[in-house]
Amino acid sequence: MLSAVQRNIVAVQNQITAAWNCTDPAVRFGSIPRLVAVSKRKPVVDICAAYAAGQRHFGENYVQELIDKANDEQLLVACPDIRWHFIGHLQLNKVRKLIENVPNLHVVETVDSEKLAETLNRVARGRVDQTLLGKINVMLQVNTSGEIQKHGCEPEKAAQLARMVVQDCPFLQLIGLMTIGTASSCAEVTRGEFSKLFQIRNQICANLDWEVHQLELSMGMSNDFQEAICCGSSSVRVGSAIFEIFRSKIIEMEYNSIPYSKLCKDAENSEQNLEQSNTVESKQRINMKMNCVDSFQGSAYIEINTTKILCTVIGPREAYKSSEDSMGMLLATCGKLTVSVRFAPFAKTGRLQRRRKEVILSEEQTLATLIQQAFESVVLVERYPKAEIVLIISILQDSGNVLCASLNCCTMALVSAGIEIYDLLTSASETLEDKGDNGTLTIGYMAKLHQHALTELTGYASAETIRKMMTRLEIRCTEWRKWMEKKIRAQMQQ
Repeated sequence: MLSAVQRNIVAVQNQITAAWNCTDPAVRFGSIPRLVAVSKRKPVVDICAAYAAGQRHFGENYVQELIDKANDEQLLVACPDIRWHFIGHLQLNKVRKLIENVPNLHVVETVDSEKLAETLNRVARGRVDQTLLGKINVMLQVNTSGEIQKHGCEPEKAAQLARMVVQDCPFLQLIGLMTIGTASSCAEVTRGEFSKLFQIRNQICANLDWEVHQLELSMGMSNDFQEAICCGSSSVRVGSAIFEIFRSKIIEMEYNSIPYSKLCKDAENSEQNLEQSNTVESKQRINMKMNCVDSFQGSAYIEINTTKILCTVIGPREAYKSSEDSMGMLLATCGKLTVSVRFAPFAKTGRLQRRRKEVILSEEQTLATLIQQAFESVVLVERYPKAEIVLIISILQDSGNVLCASLNCCTMALVSAGIEIYDLLTSASETLEDKGDNGTLTIGYMAKLHQHALTELTGYASAETIRKMMTRLEIRCTEWRKWMEKKIRAQMQQ
């Protein structure tokens, strides 16, 4: 009798075949697309079950997890012909570790820069000299969606990167292109991104004087692999549809929620306020840095005036509970986000140690709750079943606007860790002390979606005043997003 995993393998293979048969012959790949079973955070027993059903190609996102599985004694005996695909972001300092410790490594699918290609080529040269294993297969990851939180080279630079790999990296074998579609409920969005990669592949093959079948297209995951096949995919990466019994549909906020700006009238003179608004950097003294703590999956540091925040990210890591309780059922389908906030002893002038239990702990817990509530609307926890993502926020100096600074810092840390999010969350705050209004309003805002993730008012302000403040803060957050995206792109290219 087939196990649940084996039944899912058969079902997915049937869907792949059906989608391929329905695809325009001018677009579809020459043979039925390959199924890569994404086994990240899945136990060895599930991988063995899939292998027993005929599955040979498996994808992993994390270097250490792949090394552990590739050298597992049970897997080595039960799955001798397994082929590993590395499909996660690969840091330069982990290239040698990956290449030298993973037997049966079939391909690295996420080459997105010349630096990474050069490093892989250098390590591959040593491997070829020592063991005569041949070239390392690579694919180029292209960011066809333009989302800042996703890795991948820009579409305009893909042809240049491909030529560099072919001409300057003799120990690498370019076998294809890879992309990750937008987590959208609109098929037109993902179809456009997949078609873009199809066109990029054709252009690269024309430039290199190659036949188009010489470059594979790795695109499509559990939620969109059939669309990808219809756009010419030759390899789909499917995880939850194989290994998960309980699956939830991703909610696309852009289509299923109502922007705040649609619920109330615009504040007076809002257009004039926008025209008169200055850039983020001219208003505040800001410094930010990503990837500043190597021992974590992601990290970011931000200074806004004299407030200083450090945020680090742990995970995604296994956090599975028994499905007998409601929390276990929830974790099995959509993962968990945890936030921890700690003030440094020297964070605020005059902060007394004896007040820590009474005041500091309460303040830390309040901040952690607010930040967690905000990012539960931002992080695609549906992408991380049975896993936990931990945000650790260290407040090094508190000179005001700690919540605002922490939210902005967390966004950059999540991008640094490669965590999938709906949009960049930016935050701004405003305080009024006028005509009886003495409230402080802080918002967390996804400007691309026109969506509020957090609205926090302390003190008092009238409803009319709040509406005006809200509009001004939305404008500021939109400016913040433009500035943040520019800074993130610059730092990710370093």
